[in-house]
Amino acid sequence: SATRGRFACDLTVTRELTNRFGTLHGGAIATIVDVLTTAALLTMTTRGGVSVELSCAYCAPATLEETVRVECEVVKMGKTLAWMECRMTRASDGEVVATGKHTKFL
Repeated sequence: SATRGRFACDLTVTRELTNRFGTLHGGAIATIVDVLTTAALLTMTTRGGVSVELSCAYCAPATLEETVRVECEVVKMGKTLAWMECRMTRASDGEVVATGKHTKFL
């Protein structure tokens, strides 16, 4: 779903997104934070911008074939910078898989 300043979706963990332990790879999580916080930003502007800072906190695993809920929001958008946040939870129990913060230059 997409509304002004927000983007949310469900993601199924496929083999291509897993690490050697069979859980959602940290690099895949970082890419998801990057792309989907930008999707939230694009609900407010046509300027996708460029990344200034991206951070992720890895809290719990999501395993192969598990569904993860991804919710992103624009915390603030100024004339030249935008700050977004992302939260990923396991659909099965609501456990936080990861959180992310993303700053972009517009």
